[in-house]
Amino acid sequence: MSNHSGSYMLNEIIVLMGKYKIFENLGKDETYALVRDIIEISSNYDCNRGEIFDGIGRELGICYSCMKQNKIFKDGLCSECRKPKPKPKRTQSHSEKA
Repeated sequence: MSNHSGSYMLNEIIVLMGKYKIFENLGKDETYALVRDIIEISSNYDCNRGEIFDGIGRELGICYSCMKQNKIFKDGLCSECRKPKPKPKRTQSHSEKA
């Protein structure tokens, strides 16, 4: 179960950091490093990356799933993470083999 309150609190903090131009002063690489560190800390508190990046992932240029910097986003995901995953092959159960 996710720590939704913690996730949304971090989202609001990151939004505030943008409002106060912290990311502009840091530059792209340092912003990416800072956000990755925040996400790493958040994983210790069972926070949800999607909630943290809600509404700001595209602006930051970071995919919430793979955490890579990217420019092409839809619903917070980069094009690679949006690709459909292949369905696992179904194996026959013991009763079906008989």
